[in-house]
Amino acid sequence: MANFDYSSPGAYFVTICVQNRVHLFGKIPDGDVRLNDAGHMVHDSWTAITNQFPSVRLDAFVIMPNHLHGLLWLTSPFTAEQDNVAQPALPDIMQWFKSWTTAQYRQGVVQHDWTPYPKKLWQRSYYDHIVRHDEALNAIRGYIEQNPARWHMDRYNPDSGESDPLVAQIWRLLQEDSG
Repeated sequence: MANFDYSSPGAYFVTICVQNRVHLFGKIPDGDVRLNDAGHMVHDSWTAITNQFPSVRLDAFVIMPNHLHGLLWLTSPFTAEQDNVAQPALPDIMQWFKSWTTAQYRQGVVQHDWTPYPKKLWQRSYYDHIVRHDEALNAIRGYIEQNPARWHMDRYNPDSGESDPLVAQIWRLLQEDSG
């Protein structure tokens, strides 16, 4: 959103996709995520965000074969143990995460024979939504939790043959939340 301060405390919903939506992080048989070693690395890297940025708190997230959805909270950086710590902006957090996971993945390709990625691990940008209301927050949490079970309808799944009505419902709610 133009002119929004993405270092403002609050909840943010992000989706990050693998370049060309290649399945690099695992599989989803029968609606359950089965992460491979690369997927576990992405999971561990996502949870490491709070070490890198102490004023960030993680909420619901899921690693899918070719993308991730996550909710994170930017909290006030000024606590007793964090005096004079600059508040990170969402783009800073996403840049660190993408750079860190790309380096870790590149190492996995060399050392553990992981599937090479096409030029870049991640797509250039990411989707974000500023969460303003509890209704939207709870709907996003539900969407994240249900995402693996709905993989057969996921727009990021190249084998998906149908559209997901929950996505349309969430999208409408997010549009209302933005206003």
